[in-house]
Amino acid sequence: MPTLHVVSTKQFQFRGQPERFSNGYNFQTGSNVVDAAFAESVAQAVIDVERAFHSTQVRFVYAVAGLLNEDALWSEELGAAGPTGQLPDAVMHPETVVMAESKLRNRVYLRKYFHTGAHAVGADDTWSVTERQFVNAQILKFTDGTMPGGVQACYPNGDLATEPFGCDPYLRTHQLKRRGRRPTTSG
Repeated sequence: MPTLHVVSTKQFQFRGQPERFSNGYNFQTGSNVVDAAFAESVAQAVIDVERAFHSTQVRFVYAVAGLLNEDALWSEELGAAGPTGQLPDAVMHPETVVMAESKLRNRVYLRKYFHTGAHAVGADDTWSVTERQFVNAQILKFTDGTMPGGVQACYPNGDLATEPFGCDPYLRTHQLKRRGRRPTTSG
């Protein structure tokens, strides 16, 4: 079965500079005809899911979708007019991330890191059960067949993600790729 690959790129301001990060997803398409319109509908659904748990400071600037390892069937630059997240302004550092994962078997995971900027950090680097349940309910759509055409998240080899994505209770640090390592100075 063909695998549809969708990438959503987000942007926010960090230290006075625009920073971008992306999340890529693979979906098993089943018997659906994969054309530009179908790819667009799945990409828009991914953006809608992600918007629900990102800060209003996070803007969706680019989306692309196409069959895995082939040219894109659909792409759109959303730019400055792109949608933003739907949660109140950031209360956590932009390099603090929410990690969601789905397990296929021992040591084989699908992991996504979201620089959401929207969740309160507790004293022990955990975040509230209520917030975690909210995000889990949103990302459940990737595996429960409620996306357009009933597509479901899969691994690059086409194996379906049999367990739903779930958020780790601990917030993590995931350095932004473009920034690279920061220089250190000695005394």
